[in-house]
Amino acid sequence: MGSELTPEQAPPRIDPFTTEIILDGLYAAAREMFITLGRTSKSPIIYEVLDYACGLYSAEGELVAQDNGVTGFLGTLYFAVKEVRDKFGDRLEPGDMFITNDPWTGNGSHLSDVNLIYPIFYEGELVGYAVNKAHWTEVGGKDPGSWSADATEVFQEGLLFPCIHLYRAGTINQALVDLIAANVRTPDDTLGDLYAQAASLRVGARRVVELCRKYGVAAIRAAIEEHLRRGRERARQAMERLPRGTFVIEDAMENAVGVNGPIPVRLKLTITDDTFEVDVSDNRGPVATSINGTAVGVAAQARTVFKILTDPHGPVNEGNFAPVRVVAPEGTIFTAPRPAAVSIHWEYKSILADMIFQLMAPYLPDRLPAGHQLSTCSSIVDGRGEDGEYWLIVEPQLGGWGG
Repeated sequence: MGSELTPEQAPPRIDPFTTEIILDGLYAAAREMFITLGRTSKSPIIYEVLDYACGLYSAEGELVAQDNGVTGFLGTLYFAVKEVRDKFGDRLEPGDMFITNDPWTGNGSHLSDVNLIYPIFYEGELVGYAVNKAHWTEVGGKDPGSWSADATEVFQEGLLFPCIHLYRAGTINQALVDLIAANVRTPDDTLGDLYAQAASLRVGARRVVELCRKYGVAAIRAAIEEHLRRGRERARQAMERLPRGTFVIEDAMENAVGVNGPIPVRLKLTITDDTFEVDVSDNRGPVATSINGTAVGVAAQARTVFKILTDPHGPVNEGNFAPVRVVAPEGTIFTAPRPAAVSIHWEYKSILADMIFQLMAPYLPDRLPAGHQLSTCSSIVDGRGEDGEYWLIVEPQLGGWGG
């Protein structure tokens, strides 16, 4: 599956009606995953704020279908799947499920955004991946809610899961569950969200297996390949409507704890006939607080912004992002090396997107909103009830988004 296949390897063609039925089935599966997670989660930031996303990927790790609560998660699940494929290769077994929230590899945001990845097998053959990402209200760390304006390194921000087994061949890693429970302030809620994510993945996998059983693996692969081809073609056509050239912009991030004055930032955007390249290399180094970014986060945000600019209402798949390139060498505020603090990751992503929008606004005035507040402005409230039970809530105060 994918453009690298030879003619002999390519899946057979299927009629367009069956193709659409299969693709609709895959999108319905992603939607059912999303609904399942929302209805079974424990934390309001998931079931009310909708700070999560669910997706299905091909056996080759290409996005096939995704349902989002948060726009910024568009296409980001790719990196979690890639991390599993890079780390475990062909050692995957039916019933395996992996967990990762590493900002530098499979996540691209903060530790609170936890990814679960579930390889899907049909009759012993790997046919795809079900994956989701959800914000856990608590992953430990020095402060309740697990993000801190004054953190100076990632170790203060909570538990980091370096792409490890949550389930191995269907058996849960109880030692990991016990470790999580012992290191978070609200273990019932945190583990409840964990199990909700796992249930969501199993629902998606079950629907994919049903499609394989009904239509055959070859037909599923052929439908996905056609889906990706369309995505690449839509991206190519969209590129024709963008200006050509190199565009440079300078702006400033607002000051942070321990930083004097606004932080100057710079972005270079290069658009050719075939590529949309985002370059953040010409920026100062990371700061000793939690507004730093990672290269994976930059790549994820570049994909999201490209989709917004080019094809915001079209179906989402890996082909949509074919033109996107990123130049993000380690060592800038956008690409901080370990163990930089990164929990307030929305600050660098917001300014990154806004700079691209500013560059494109003169050329796409009907596509882009007005500027916005460039932050999420979350607050954390905690305490104990009359029964002595600890409670905790994280609330984003969104506002001022462009019309």
